[in-house]
Amino acid sequence: LAIDSEENIVVTDIFGSISELSVEEQVKELVEYTVEVFGKVDIMVANAGIDIAKPHDSSTIEDGKKVIDINLLGAYYSDLFAIEQMVKQETGGVVINTSSVASYRGLIGHVLYSTSKHGLVGMTKALANEYRKENIRVNAVAPAGVETPLTGIGHLPEEVKQQIREGVKEFQPRGFASAEEIAHAILFVIESEQMTASNMIIDGGMGELAKMGDQ
Repeated sequence: LAIDSEENIVVTDIFGSISELSVEEQVKELVEYTVEVFGKVDIMVANAGIDIAKPHDSSTIEDGKKVIDINLLGAYYSDLFAIEQMVKQETGGVVINTSSVASYRGLIGHVLYSTSKHGLVGMTKALANEYRKENIRVNAVAPAGVETPLTGIGHLPEEVKQQIREGVKEFQPRGFASAEEIAHAILFVIESEQMTASNMIIDGGMGELAKMGDQ
């Protein structure tokens, strides 16, 4: 379970282990704990992320550090320690990073987020190439708007939430995705042996609609 607090992303699992994903040692301990409980690591899904949406000239260095630490370095640490374990096991494995529509578009008001997600896709492809001989597949999935706590509408009255859901369809034709839909896409990537070094787009039509402009 990824929890978005004001300061950090932490991860808890069903055994109660807690990790702050921007802290290298804590992520390493989480992977070690997984090996202690299950004996190995077959799959790593680096899914946590935050966005600080504001105009670029209003962003602070602290904002930048926070977004990069969690979205990019947090995934880097997760991938690093999982892959180290997979190589040690000599069993191969699958790594999936959650990118975003912001990984292939530059979103106005989301410069820090877009920067982190573009970097994440570059890392994904480089890792896939570097560890291909170890039979480790590395991919990303790129959703657009997903109705999660990060979307920020959970506390609103249902009537207002429904209005927002309809409004989203103006630029994301299929509307908000659900977390379950993204999970199904991740499962598809895990099971698809031919997929590696990919950034699977699940954006509800947002990317193609943007290309049309005012048509």
